[in-house]
Parts: sequence; C-alpha cells; structure tokens
Amino acid sequence: MMEITASEKRPACPKLLECEPESKSLKTGNPGKPKLTRKGGIEFRNNSFNLPCGPQTLTQLMDWPKFIVSQVIADPGRKTRLFDVMNRGMTVHTAYSGLDAPREVLSQVTNELQRSFNLWTQVDFIHACDNASGPQAVLVNLAKQLDLSCSCVFSDIEDRLPLETVAELNALNPEKDMSYEAKAAAYKQMWQHLDDNRKTVFNPFATSQCLVHMRQRRIVGDRVSFDPDSQDTQEMSPGLAGHRPLKVHFAGTVCKGWSCAGSRAQFSHESERTHSVWLAERKARAEQGLEDICFQECTPAYAVQEKLKVPLEDTHSVHALKTCPQLQGWPTSRPRSYTVLLNNKRWVWVGPSTDLAIQQEFNELFQRSTEMTGDAFFVAPESQIRADIARRLQKRGQKSELLKLDLNMELLYSMLPPGAGQRLQQYEQLREEKQAIETGSFICDVNQWPQSGCSTCGPFFPCQLTHATCVSLNHMRPAVGLEYLLAQGFHTFPAVHGGKAALVLPILESWKTDQVIALSGNSMSLPAIGAWALYVLANIQPVQQMTIQPELSMLTKGTSQDFSSPMRLRKSTPKTVFTVSDDQDETDSCPRDLPDCADMFPGSGFDVDLAPSVPASWTLDLPLESSLSS
Repeated sequence: MMEITASEKRPACPKLLECEPESKSLKTGNPGKPKLTRKGGIEFRNNSFNLPCGPQTLTQLMDWPKFIVSQVIADPGRKTRLFDVMNRGMTVHTAYSGLDAPREVLSQVTNELQRSFNLWTQVDFIHACDNASGPQAVLVNLAKQLDLSCSCVFSDIEDRLPLETVAELNALNPEKDMSYEAKAAAYKQMWQHLDDNRKTVFNPFATSQCLVHMRQRRIVGDRVSFDPDSQDTQEMSPGLAGHRPLKVHFAGTVCKGWSCAGSRAQFSHESERTHSVWLAERKARAEQGLEDICFQECTPAYAVQEKLKVPLEDTHSVHALKTCPQLQGWPTSRPRSYTVLLNNKRWVWVGPSTDLAIQQEFNELFQRSTEMTGDAFFVAPESQIRADIARRLQKRGQKSELLKLDLNMELLYSMLPPGAGQRLQQYEQLREEKQAIETGSFICDVNQWPQSGCSTCGPFFPCQLTHATCVSLNHMRPAVGLEYLLAQGFHTFPAVHGGKAALVLPILESWKTDQVIALSGNSMSLPAIGAWALYVLANIQPVQQMTIQPELSMLTKGTSQDFSSPMRLRKSTPKTVFTVSDDQDETDSCPRDLPDCADMFPGSGFDVDLAPSVPASWTLDLPLESSLSS
C-alpha cells in the first residue's frame, strides 16, 4: 500500500516549546491560570529558563511512570513512607470507573517499582462500577482476563441501596422545570437524608448484581472465590509484617455540572443525586473501617470545599490541588481538580499543612518545560489511519476512490460533516496566530467552535471531550481512537514508544474511533493522577496504636489524673465497644459489653479498641506527635 504523506507538511524540529504555565506559580505557590506563550517570545524564554527540561521524544514522554516515581522518592522521608505503604499491598475499588484508569496507573507504577527497586506490591482489584454500556464492556473484559473473574463489576450505584431509600430519593427528586435554587435545595435534602441514615443505608453486607458473575455479590469485602458457584469471599493475603493492605477507592465524579463544556448547573445538576449517594457511602465506609483512602478527580470548577471538605470534616482529612499533564511537559490540555479523602481513624497526613503549600510542593516536584507538540501523538500505523478514513468517507457517502489520494485538505474536508467543515474553516483563520512557530503544528477539535466552550486550538492536543474530532493540519487528518488514549498517557503504541502495553489495548484496538473517543473523553490523564496518587501515598502514615496494660490498671485504681496524654478516645454508646485493630475491620467484629471499669471514662462513654491478638490489653489510637506521660 502507498505511503501516507501530508501535502505542504512543514519539516520537523527536534526541540519545541510553545506554551508554559506562568513561572510565578512555581515561585509563590499560586496555582494561577496557565498562560500560553509562543516560543521565541521574551516572556516565553524567561519562563522556560526556570523549568527543568521536559521530554523531547515520545519514548521519553511515555516513560512517565519512571519520572513520577523518581520525583517522589527523591526525598528520603517520602521514599520510606511510600515503600512502607506499597509493601503492605492494597485492595482497590472504583466508582464512575470508565476505562479503570486507576488500574492502568497502578499497573504501570508497580511495574516500575518492581523493575527499578525489586519492590513487589500486591494489588487486588475488588470491584468497579459504571452504568454506561461502553465502560461496562471494558470493565467486564478486564475482570475476566486479568482477575480470572475474581473481581466484580457493578452497574448503577443506587442498586446497592435499600428499596425504601431509593423510594425516598425518588420522592425528593426535583422536576425538570424547577428553578436552580429549588433543584439545589432538593438535592441537598437527598444528601441530608443519606447522611443521617448512612449506618443503615450502607450496610456492609449489602449486595448488587454483578455483571461478571451475573448474580448478587457483596459490595464490600475481598475478592470472590475462584469457585464460580461459591458465594463466599476469598481472604486477602496479609501485607508487610501482617499489616492489612491499604483499602483504596478511586472515583472520577461526573463533571457535566461543573464543566465549561456542560450546562454549568453545578449544585442543581441531576448528577448531584448520584454524587450524594457516592459521598455518603465514603463517609459510612470510613466509619466502618472498610476504606482508608479515596482519590477523587473532577474539573477545576468543582467545589471541593462545599462538596467534600465540609460534609466529611468529622471523618476525613481532605486535601486538594489543581494540575494538568502540561505541568509535566505533556503537549496536551487536561486541567483537573484532584482530591484525597483520608480516613482519620486509620491514617495521618504528614505532608504540607495547607492546600496552597501542597500545590507549591507538587509543582516544584513535577513541573517541566514542554518540548513537544501534540503532533507527537499522531503515530498510528497506516492500516489504522486508512480504516478510519474509510469509515468516515462511507458515513458521508463519499466515493471510495478518495482513499487512493494522499492526505490533503480536499480529502480532509470530504471526511468531515458540514458543520465540522465550517468550524475547520474558522480554525484555519486562527492558524497563523496560534500555531507552533518552528513547525506550524496546529491541532483543533472541529466539534467545538473557536473561541467558545472548551476550544483549545494550537500546538497542543485539545482537552478531550466525549464527542471530539481532533484534527492536525500538519498531518491533514483527524486523530484515530488509540491516539486519543495515547494523549491521556495510555501505552497504546508500544512498538513506537516502548514501555509496557496498556491493559486495555487488546480490548480496544478493534473498536471504532467514536467508541474509543467516548471512553477517552471520560478518562483520567494517567501521568496527572499517577503523580497525585504517588505523592499522597508518600505523605501519609498509619495512626499509631499502643497497647497499654499498666495505664489501664492505673485507671482502675483511681489514679486517672496521672494519665495526661492527649489520646484519641472515640465516643460510642456506653458499655458497647467494637473490636478493631490495624489488621481487622470493624464489620468483622461483634459488639460486646465493657468491663466495669468502663464507667470510669468521663462523659457519656468512650470506646477503646481491644486488639483480638492481645485480649488482656487495651489499644488506644494516638496522634503521631503524642507521647505518654505518667
């Protein structure tokens, strides 16, 4: 078959740098608004001098796991904490799962840790959840192929709720013609109802229909048995030194209400109902000891303070920042808000104390100059390009003889719908102003009008939406499906860029471009979420627990005034306690009566955690900075 060439294609340049965030963001810690500057300008050159040089080849770009690992462990303290967490192993479950980007990130990162440090981390994926048919097909395939059908895939998050709770939510659901304020008030009522009743609504023994096993399965717990007819769960193998694995949750919550490309309905958007269910479950699972940490991603306009920090102030430590893969030298736009919800009963944050300080340290760790353009992602083989062009021409009713042409503007316009062609004409008028100076690289999403919505034309790959047609005028063609995933950090062309192939590649390589675009538009940027997740795991420590028999004896003898440490004594119903240790879940224990000395604790009653392995001792949670004095 003839070689593909692009008419009037400008020669490539080995080193490019078209746009950078303002340097003051790095110096002052102010996240600021990324500012595009053209290569060659005085402002651009001043900014670039302050940044480490970014990747200059696609191979270097796709080696993002090695980069983020090396940056995180550069500090000895972070390295020690990260290795401790990874040695424990982890169990992972996701909501709003999509392509299961967290699975991809953890696969790439653990592979890098094993290769470079001989650090083997056991990661067990427990379940995923998504109500769209495309993601479900991918998730079920991943569960069957990679987990040997030992993990679950659930559909609607509300399926796990009691029927009476669903009926209550339906009764509170606002009408479509209601005002913004009325809708927001209705969704707030939903949240309040779920929050007030979370202990009964989110029963740890609740089940939902699994799309892998086609039967009801428990929402929480470990992997299911290898026996397909068994209803039991498989026990997790212990982590480092008998510690239980870290229990991790990931979610990329719905962004339509907060996106500049969406309705901007915010608190009145219909997705608030699902968000309330998701959030109330996070709170309940933390209280039950079934979830240690949650990573959440959404658009930058997402209201972290109102939607996460305030509702979870009694149960979680919440930290957030805003970043973009462009920060790490990626020639693509994907600004997002990233948040971590840390269970206060289990883990302590030891990183910077404020979000502003976290943002500053994160920027200093990962910020690099952008040395490439979005054309670097247009690497699909000729067979994929021709197949995509043929489908587009057939859809437009164009003659098949056009396939014999070299790539040029005539062929490009022939494969685009009329509206997309009109938008491309307007983009062409902006090319001289926004293209890369050396190569003329110019990429635009012709599904978006210039200067409106999320349009980000220029030398970078545009911010991806679920419906997109990203066109490179240098290559004279739209991107094919797997190139969209490549721009998100998925290793979809290992023969070109090297590295471990993406887990989803065998599933998606035969899918049509439109199907892959819909999945990629809802996915996370792997280098961005990967950097955030690793940074967080390197800045947490388990809550210290001390087993103290002598001090308990002092309390029984009436000398409690000598016991002055600021311990964390959690309130509970008088004379009732749940048995919990670092390696046991609260739902695995049974309530029991306290001994008579429990009456000596002040107030309406406090509980302490009685470790099953030390039945004669009391276990108290202590802040890391606390010490015992007598």
